[in-house]
Amino acid sequence: MIAVTCWLVVDLFTLTPDSYTSAIAILVLAILASIWISAVAVSSIRRAPWIRAGAVIWQILQLSVAVGALQGTFARADIGLALLIPSLLGLVLLFMPRVVAAVKRPDEYPAE
Repeated sequence: MIAVTCWLVVDLFTLTPDSYTSAIAILVLAILASIWISAVAVSSIRRAPWIRAGAVIWQILQLSVAVGALQGTFARADIGLALLIPSLLGLVLLFMPRVVAAVKRPDEYPAE
């Protein structure tokens, strides 16, 4: 996502968009998504309990972009599959018992 953000910045300064307002809005959304994904990545190293929800949301969003890339007038199967396969793999891995146990919230009140 950081690479996409950089690409959008370069495009904004080198190409003439149809609408500067839309181009800047998409750039701002890409920046926010990059910050969010970076926060999830850093927190996954720290095994924060909340990262699974953020990662699942990102995989679902990426899956929806992949499905959109696979259909329509300007369908690109290569891009669609490049997004679809990692998204499905990521979703499967996020629900593996080892991953669930690794990011499980510790019991606040242990049983006595």
